[in-house]
Amino acid sequence: MQNLETEASRRGAAPVKAPTTSHHAMVGDRTEPEARSTAIYIAQMAAELIKLARRERLDLLTHLLEMAKLEAEFSVGAR
Repeated sequence: MQNLETEASRRGAAPVKAPTTSHHAMVGDRTEPEARSTAIYIAQMAAELIKLARRERLDLLTHLLEMAKLEAEFSVGAR
């Protein structure tokens, strides 16, 4: 993860913080705010990965990442 953060900062990308989990939450027992923040984080990371994939002309990967981003955004809006 450190290498990804270094690469993102080298490219001038805004740092994106991973959502933190409360020590009270158990695996499989996520609250609505935790699920929402996780989906937002995934959408943000997918957007950064889409830029990289497009730059390298990785068309199928770009498409799959766009689908993941849309799904994450949909899950945020659907709550």
